[in-house]
Amino acid sequence: MARKRRPCRRSSRLSEPACWPSSTGYDDQCRHSDAVIARTPLSAPPQGRHPEPMGDELADLRGIIMHVIEETARHAGHLDIARELLDGRTGLGPR
Repeated sequence: MARKRRPCRRSSRLSEPACWPSSTGYDDQCRHSDAVIARTPLSAPPQGRHPEPMGDELADLRGIIMHVIEETARHAGHLDIARELLDGRTGLGPR
């Protein structure tokens, strides 16, 4: 069965669509994570174990969520640097 895709909306300031295709299953993983977070206390210990050296730092769901936020920000920053090197635009742009 084919999966329905969200329609992309166009931003008034950008030429790119304001969403990504969900062909990689990212949306499915987000929904699964949202469901786990909704039913799990932030103080709950992880069910699995992350390999060292992070294993000791991820002691509860709160720590895991913070780790995901940090990693997402780090990779978004890397992509922004690559984009700046490619197109030369820096900063936030016109407002």
